[in-house]
Amino acid sequence: MEDELRDAYKELNDILRKEDEQSATTLVRAFTVVFRKFGERAEDITEAIISKDKFLGDLLNVVDQFYRKMEDDGKFDTDNVQKSKNNWERAQEIYTDIREFFNSADQKVHIIRRQINHASEKLTELQEQFSARAFLGYN
Repeated sequence: MEDELRDAYKELNDILRKEDEQSATTLVRAFTVVFRKFGERAEDITEAIISKDKFLGDLLNVVDQFYRKMEDDGKFDTDNVQKSKNNWERAQEIYTDIREFFNSADQKVHIIRRQINHASEKLTELQEQFSARAFLGYN
């Protein structure tokens, strides 16, 4: 996803560099194609974030179950306390690793969103250039 968005961002810059060689409708069409990719990726990002939050919540519930089992074994089944403690610690480690992975993914998503915002600014620049051309064309 990050690579696709980086490529799309590069396409937008290339389109702007060639603006003098292309008609306004060609530029708009080219921008539209690139922005469609951004829109699709934004939807993917939103769905992934929703899934991530639910997944982490469900995983934390599983970790809590291991903790409750450890507590119960401490009261009623002292032979299995160490095994339950090891299971809970392992579950806690897995949860921490996955949460760190998702935090890293969140940072990448933040970068992607910045790229999308920058691309939106480029579209605004294009609009301003069209307005300036139209103004000069009428004078």
